[in-house]
Amino acid sequence: MKMTKVLFGAAIFGLVFGFASCKNEDDENDMIQGSGSKYTIAYTNETNDVSRGYSSTRAGHDGELVQFTFDKSSTDGGVLGVIWDFNEESSTKKRTFWVLGLAANRNSSSGLEYYISKFYNISEINSQNFGAGVSKNSLTELASTISAGTACELVKKDFTSTGVATKASSLSIWADIYPTLATGTHVPGTEDNRADYTGGFTVKLYSADPTGNDIATEIATIDISTNETGYTGADNLKDKKLAVYANVYGQKSLNGAWNLLEDYNEAEVIEE
Repeated sequence: MKMTKVLFGAAIFGLVFGFASCKNEDDENDMIQGSGSKYTIAYTNETNDVSRGYSSTRAGHDGELVQFTFDKSSTDGGVLGVIWDFNEESSTKKRTFWVLGLAANRNSSSGLEYYISKFYNISEINSQNFGAGVSKNSLTELASTISAGTACELVKKDFTSTGVATKASSLSIWADIYPTLATGTHVPGTEDNRADYTGGFTVKLYSADPTGNDIATEIATIDISTNETGYTGADNLKDKKLAVYANVYGQKSLNGAWNLLEDYNEAEVIEE
């Protein structure tokens, strides 16, 4: 994993994710506000360290159509992201989850970039890279590390350019995350037949709301295979959770928002 990506570890899961404390360990600096389907961040980090925070949004879901918006005043301030397929072991409290992160102007002229990784056996949410000291590009390479209960990362996509340049106005990107289908075609904003799930995921990034009236250009398509999930179908998604997250760089500000437009087969909305 590149050293720059280490800065983007995060931490936001509500008490429903297993944190029981009088202090809000999910978002210690109270960066993320909101509930239901709308969340915002307007935070200035006056320290030299990255400030990280999570907010839980859904208990039980298969996927999500979400809009990310970077305010024009702080496109280079950090990362907006979403966590899905989140599971916490009841005995060890170790967590496993996928992350999609979006960074605008991470470097002076990098424009909008994204990354996708899956993290296993995570117990140190606030640590660099969630405490995952081992990073590989295949599930087979991580098999022994995962079974040993060691924190590790499956890198699907390291920072990758979307080809979208930042601009003077606010910047919005839409992500559709859904279970890959064995047959048929997924329509953004529409739930699919769970019996048709292969066990993989598909992530698509759009320039506009793919369910709206504007022309939505498909920016990127990322297929996550069953060899990368280890899943065989819908049963593997039972009771999985969803969260939004943000990282704000040291001495930077990040103003942005998440709009959860469609929850695929969600069981419960978490009102915080």
